[in-house]
Amino acid sequence: MILLFPINLGLIFLFLFHIEYLFLSIHLYFLIVLLFFHSLFLNQNSFELKDIFECGQCFRWNEQEDTSYTGIFKNNVLNVSKIGNDIIFEGICDGEIEKIVKQYFDLNRDYEKIKETLSKIDKNMKTSIEYGKGIRILNQDLWETIISFII
Repeated sequence: MILLFPINLGLIFLFLFHIEYLFLSIHLYFLIVLLFFHSLFLNQNSFELKDIFECGQCFRWNEQEDTSYTGIFKNNVLNVSKIGNDIIFEGICDGEIEKIVKQYFDLNRDYEKIKETLSKIDKNMKTSIEYGKGIRILNQDLWETIISFII
């Protein structure tokens, strides 16, 4: 179930979230999205928040008290939580939330199939795959990736 609420936030948005570079877009979408893995993608075993956000590939995601993660990428502010097999994406995005989430989290790729193929190489590869079973490769902006590693 995806609910999109277009809101013209302008400077109010900047004041509330203290994020200056989001000024680039005045017409943003406030969204509350509840995506069930079975409707969005079938490989929910390859989506673990801690594995994704704490594996060293990104540095702008922070764990919240409720074990969700909030992050900034491009012109988007997103909170991601996982309850059972359900993933909840909440935030403000500069565009269609479903398209942005699918692209950023690489949701159209079948990680289970890739892991199955790679785990046949040898025992070490299989052990590595089991260790990082919930990692997804984030499609980050090159500039953000470089700067976040430097800072």
